[in-house]
Amino acid sequence: MRNVFDVPRRMVISAEGGAQPVWRRDGAELFFVDLEGRPSSVPVNWSAAGVPTFGLPVELDVPSIGVGHWGTQYDVAPDGASFYFMPRNDDPSPNELHVVLGWHALLD
Repeated sequence: MRNVFDVPRRMVISAEGGAQPVWRRDGAELFFVDLEGRPSSVPVNWSAAGVPTFGLPVELDVPSIGVGHWGTQYDVAPDGASFYFMPRNDDPSPNELHVVLGWHALLD
C-alpha cells in the first residue's frame, strides 16, 4: 500500500498547459481551460490507495472562456453534466474611478 507522502505533489495533466482547474464534485473528472481559452476535461480514476490516474484531455463543446482572468471564470454542475460560466466581456476598461468617502453616513 502506498503512503500518501509517496504520491507526487504535481502531475502533468496537459502537455500544452492550462489554468483554472475545477474538480467535478465526485472527483471523477478534472476541468481546465487550455492556453487558448478553450475548456477541456480529463477523466480521473482513483486507486484503492487514493492515487489518481488521469486520462487524456478532451476539448469540451462549449464556447471559449478566454485566458488571463483573475480566478476561475466557470463552474461545473455536481454531476459534471452542465457547465456554467459568465459570457465574455469585451467592453473597454473604465477611464474613471469614483470613490465615495464617508458613505456610512449616507445609511442613516
